[in-house]
Amino acid sequence: MALLCLAVPLLIPNDACGNAFNRWWLAKVGASPLMFVPNLFAIVFATSALMGVHRRVNLLAVLAVGLSVGLLGLGHMWRLIW
Repeated sequence: MALLCLAVPLLIPNDACGNAFNRWWLAKVGASPLMFVPNLFAIVFATSALMGVHRRVNLLAVLAVGLSVGLLGLGHMWRLIW
């Protein structure tokens, strides 16, 4: 339950980077939560795995989300994606 409660603040828009992923959010809200949404998914999958619901599938999903976020962050730093 604590992990799920910690997931809620991740949805608060706070990223003002003007990239293709954030354009809609910046125009409508002024900030974007999109960089943190994958972390929310990782928390949900990890919580499910800890509760014993499709443990292996959820752990693979957490690994995939972690790798994707890492690559997205590197692409952002090196300006490979935008």
